Amino acid sequence: MILLYFINYICNELVFLFFVCYNRHMKQISRPQYLKSVSEARKNHRIILLSGMHGSGKTAQMAAIVKLLKEERPPVRILNLGTVDGITTGRDLVRQAHSLGVGPSALCIDGADGIADLARALGEILEGFSVPVFLTGKNTAFLEASLTDAFGGELAVIRIHPLSYREFLEAHDLADSRQTLEFYAAAGGLPEGGLLPHGSEGFRSYHLMRADSFL
Repeated sequence: MILLYFINYICNELVFLFFVCYNRHMKQISRPQYLKSVSEARKNHRIILLSGMHGSGKTAQMAAIVKLLKEERPPVRILNLGTVDGITTGRDLVRQAHSLGVGPSALCIDGADGIADLARALGEILEGFSVPVFLTGKNTAFLEASLTDAFGGELAVIRIHPLSYREFLEAHDLADSRQTLEFYAAAGGLPEGGLLPHGSEGFRSYHLMRADSFL
């Protein structure tokens, strides 16, 4: 039984990596409601967590936040860290944060749930730097629980939902029809869910593994 769960986990991870690689073929759509929520949250909170189910578009929204920060004036020094940067411990994160320096800055972390001692490291960073922190990851429920305990009102949670039907059509350049509505219902509004042809064996396999990952 343990072996079956392990195999299922590996399969889901491989599917996820496949869609990360091919996600560049999908049109990136604007979801201004989330950027507006982030802007409002920055007024009263130092830590902003993008929360949502696996595959709902959190990483895309983090990229949109980074793009927005780059447009600010005076210029903002942005430390943008992801899973490929090899940050696995709080000490690694604190060392990286030294590059924030003085002046306007922002810390953006994708894959934050993979960093051990994250709360302690963030506390140290917030004590040493006047910086907003933007976070997301796969297991955002864990992040929300642990960071709420550590930071209370300093934490704001922005919930990223699957694509609406209109957003799904825009992302995949589809026209409104009964067939595309059925396509949307099968894909569940998850951005990567529409990258395989509806009804194909790959499409069915992907959504079967996606369903299994929620169990």
